[in-house]
Amino acid sequence: MRYVVLCEQYHTDHSGFDAILVGQKKSDALDRTLRVVGSRIKVKTYTDLIDDTERRYKNYLEALSAQATA
Repeated sequence: MRYVVLCEQYHTDHSGFDAILVGQKKSDALDRTLRVVGSRIKVKTYTDLIDDTERRYKNYLEALSAQATA
């Protein structure tokens, strides 16, 4: 939230924000904060990021692997 406040201070013509917070785990305090600020902030763990990336690039990685063994 501090970054959003700084953005507002130095860049006044933005229409809002979307943010992704990445960390090892979610704390209870973070869950409470997210309930207050709503859905504009997405929270992901490092494992979530890796899983999402592997899922997105699965076909590409399989094609590379098949090409390497051919």
